[in-house]
Amino acid sequence: MNKIFMLVAVCFCCSAVCFAADNDVAEVKVGGVSINVPAPSAGFEEVGYDKREFLEIAVPPNNRLLSAFLTEDDLKKFGTEELDYLSRYMMLQVARGAEYMACGPEDFKIVVESMSDAMNQGIQDTIDEANAEISKRLKAINVDEIRVDKPEMLGRIFSITDATAFAMIMSVKENARTTKMICGLCTLRVKSKLLFAYVYSEYKDEDSLKWVCNTAENWAKALINANQ
Repeated sequence: MNKIFMLVAVCFCCSAVCFAADNDVAEVKVGGVSINVPAPSAGFEEVGYDKREFLEIAVPPNNRLLSAFLTEDDLKKFGTEELDYLSRYMMLQVARGAEYMACGPEDFKIVVESMSDAMNQGIQDTIDEANAEISKRLKAINVDEIRVDKPEMLGRIFSITDATAFAMIMSVKENARTTKMICGLCTLRVKSKLLFAYVYSEYKDEDSLKWVCNTAENWAKALINANQ
C-alpha cells in the first residue's frame, strides 16, 4: 500500500456524494449548491464514501475532497495487497474558505491571474509546507516518509470561459524509489462556485502528458456542461 500513498501524495502539492440515475454522474453539495460531477474519462469510476474518506489524507487541509476517480480495475483492488500502484486518477476539490462564497466572472478572472502569477514564480514554499504536512499525516499511520520534489511547470494546458488549466511534472520519492508524476490542475467556475479538478498520471512518455492535457480539458468542459 505504500506506493498508493506515494502516488496520492502529489495531490497535496499543487461531502456527501449521492449517485444520480446515470451511474456516470455523481451529485455533490458545495456550499449548499448541488453540482453534477460526470466521470472524467471512460473506464473511471467514483470511489465511494469509504475510499474517499481514506483519500482525504492526500488533500490539503484547506481543501475538501468532493469526488475521486480511479480506473475500474484499481477500484476493485484498492485496499488490498493486489494494488500497490495507481498510475492514473482524478480528484475534484473545493477550498473550504470559499465554499459558501459566490464566484462571479470577474472574481474568476482575478483568481486565474493570481494562479498564473504563482505558476510563473514557482511554488517551493507551498511544496515545503506540503511535505511537512504529508510527513505528519503518514507518521500518524506508520507509513514511510514520502517527499515531493519541486514541480517543473509545463505551462498552460488550455483556457476557456470559466476554466483554465496548467500542467506540471514532479518527482515523488519514497526511500530509494522515485516516480515521476504529471499533474493537470484545472481551476473552474461551476454554478458560481470555484472548484479545482486534478488529473494525475505517472509519466512514461509523451503520450502520458497528452493524456493528462486532453483529459483535464475534456473533464472541465463536461463539468461545465453538466451544470448549465
